[in-house]
Amino acid sequence: MLSFQNATGNRFSNIVNTGGDSDSTLEFQVGEATSPSTAMIIHEDGNVGINTTSPVAKLQVNGELGIHDGSGA
Repeated sequence: MLSFQNATGNRFSNIVNTGGDSDSTLEFQVGEATSPSTAMIIHEDGNVGINTTSPVAKLQVNGELGIHDGSGA
């Protein structure tokens, strides 16, 4: 696990291999030190989930999605 915390130590960002013996799953966690939540996950099969821990597609986003062209409009 690779962990980052704020200056007061009450907010964390973690990068964790949560796959165990069966696969390699990379999980990005954020939140309070006592109960971080999964913000993004990358499964061994290549599926990526944002705001979900069980993506069933190459990219699965649960929630609003915004795509912008960079023009500021």
